[in-house]
Amino acid sequence: MSVEEFGTVEEQYAAIGRFIVEFERCCGNLKFSIWQYLSSCGLKNQRLAWIMLDGKQSTASQLIGIYDAMTTELGFRENEVQKSVFDQISKSFVRLIEIRNFVAHAHWFIGYSNSPDVAPKMQGLKGNPRKKIGMDFDAVPSFQDLKKSIQEARELSDVIMMAFTCLISQVTSEGKGKFENNFAKDPEGKWQPKNPKNRSTLK
Repeated sequence: MSVEEFGTVEEQYAAIGRFIVEFERCCGNLKFSIWQYLSSCGLKNQRLAWIMLDGKQSTASQLIGIYDAMTTELGFRENEVQKSVFDQISKSFVRLIEIRNFVAHAHWFIGYSNSPDVAPKMQGLKGNPRKKIGMDFDAVPSFQDLKKSIQEARELSDVIMMAFTCLISQVTSEGKGKFENNFAKDPEGKWQPKNPKNRSTLK
């Protein structure tokens, strides 16, 4: 079994933790964007926004629903490039929600192998009422799959914040913040910020 392909036990545990952290960063950036959009539209009591976004009954699915509705209501999707970026944010986040729910709630069997250092693969299962046995073994992400999901979550977080920065700049800086000037498609056809680490250099 290849350590590079399957990872060590510690690396597998770390991958689960990293994915959860990166996913929650996406959630935090969505909440921050919504809060700022509400404030820019005249909401004076900002605690009201946090009450809505951080309530005990709030879920990630509800969060992206609010984000989608707000960006549509405020006219942020009327431009074709902006609509494409926001559609990408929504689709990517919904996909990550499914992965997060499995990763966070699965019954993992990491480390249960003959080797104390190398696990043959990330083994686990999760309840699924649609399966005859009530458990789903097929949905278990591999170590490499989880690493890709970690990268996807990191990239999504950058896209969310660049979209927010562009929209705020459009309001405060005439001629700056156009999505087509600050986003470009990568080889896979996904929108990525041209300069994700320095959002102060908008074009």
